Amino acid sequence: MSDRTGRFEGFGRDPTARGDQTPVDSADSGGKTADCEALSPPGERSVRVGSVEILNEAGKIEEHLKGLGWPVTRIAAGTLRSSFRAGNSTFPLVVQFEGDWVRLMVLPITRMPADPATAETLYAKLLQLNGDMMLARFSLDEDGDVLLSAEFPIADLNPSEIKDALDVITYYAQKYQPEIRALNPPAA
Repeated sequence: MSDRTGRFEGFGRDPTARGDQTPVDSADSGGKTADCEALSPPGERSVRVGSVEILNEAGKIEEHLKGLGWPVTRIAAGTLRSSFRAGNSTFPLVVQFEGDWVRLMVLPITRMPADPATAETLYAKLLQLNGDMMLARFSLDEDGDVLLSAEFPIADLNPSEIKDALDVITYYAQKYQPEIRALNPPAA
């Protein structure tokens, strides 16, 4: 399930494929699928009362991630941190609650290019990839670094949606990071 550092390995699937899907490494999942009960009781909508409700939802998602074998650290109210390994890379994952939404982010996929021509090429590629991807997108953070994210409304969020989001972003991070980094090699 995880390597000795506690990082989850090999989790992800091709979200664009049709038919029955299994995790990349089915031994990691033990053939189990996520429990699909709602995080909030069915038929009840959560009433947002400041950060208290966000903390409740963050706690539910934190427990669900741990149940899936993901290492989780709460780094601030409404912000969780984890990581996963895919191939030869380790990817940081941040789960952030903003208003009525939860955002799962892999960041950074690559840093902001210093060269304007490189940036233009990279940004054109990101737009093309955004058109090809399902349920996730590349965007820029406040520093201009590239991140990969999936967002969901917190209301009626259930574990299967979280698992789907993890599958999608782990798959796309592993698939596209080498290509994106090749467009923006690190400075020597």
